[in-house]
Amino acid sequence: MIHAVRWTGAVCALLSLSPVLAAETEPTRLPVREVTIFKDGYAFVSREGKLPVGANGVAVLDELPIPVLGTFWTYSADKGITVRAVTAGRVETKTARDAASIAELITANIGAKVSIHETGGANAYPATIFDVRGNTILLSVPEGLHPVPFDRVFEVTILSPNPKLTLPETQTRPQLRLSLGGAKPGGTATLGVTYLQSGLRWIPGYKIVLSPATNTAKVSLQATLVNDLADMENVAANLVVGAPKWDFKNTTDPIVLQETLTLVSSVSSVREVNAYRYSNAIQTQVGSGALYDTNADAAYTQNKASDAPQVTGSESKEDFFVFSVKNVTMKRGERMVIPVAEFSLA
Repeated sequence: MIHAVRWTGAVCALLSLSPVLAAETEPTRLPVREVTIFKDGYAFVSREGKLPVGANGVAVLDELPIPVLGTFWTYSADKGITVRAVTAGRVETKTARDAASIAELITANIGAKVSIHETGGANAYPATIFDVRGNTILLSVPEGLHPVPFDRVFEVTILSPNPKLTLPETQTRPQLRLSLGGAKPGGTATLGVTYLQSGLRWIPGYKIVLSPATNTAKVSLQATLVNDLADMENVAANLVVGAPKWDFKNTTDPIVLQETLTLVSSVSSVREVNAYRYSNAIQTQVGSGALYDTNADAAYTQNKASDAPQVTGSESKEDFFVFSVKNVTMKRGERMVIPVAEFSLA
């Protein structure tokens, strides 16, 4: 068992090297601008923002939505710029991560001179880390190549004045490439995507105050937002009363890559099993079971932004009623309760 690692370099040099040397670049994402939320857990999402245009006239979006079949659309908000094609694929990125164990520190410092003290050995001896194979360190000593199992190493001192504290790592992540027409290479383009996806729902709450003296009733409507979809900041939210029928809600658009689907399959299965709970029925009409997923945070989080959501009005068409709320800010995984409307009945 390895018990200790000693550094012979200056303490200040060691501390300056402790952060990750090559942090991963922050992915390019389009902010959510508007959402139309239904009570069955589905929402129309509209994202829009500026993306840099590469030399080949391609803008890259490092985030893949999971839209319902046939609901994924892209557009350009800039005059003279068009979206010619959208390609979903995978890209490899080289990053670095902190060495989290002594074995990883030794692996990161292949080629460095060290002092090794083996378990049961009388004294430490100098060597050079030649390579690491499995659980064995290959040490270069004057006599030749000396293999030592990790569990035989009692103490190791890395003699290099600049010890490496990170390991290189290659990550594969999904990516959307938007081929543009009329865009200037090296510039920016205002692009947007819209789609229907599950993961965002609202639950209405009603309060009725009767006034016998005037024979009137005051009705207050509030909404509980359950956001398991995306971060939202100052978003316009349209709350729809009425649950439409999504014929292809169980079919995902092919733009989604298979590995992305694997990551959300467990969440989707729970959501489908409990789908009856998220219908147009209010909470008191649900027969049994928890209203939310058992792994979700059941507490509602009141938004703390300086601009409180503001109700701007409502519209009615056929059997659907839409209440518009502005300046909604909440993180993915949060829950929020907001007032929506008040009216009197005679």
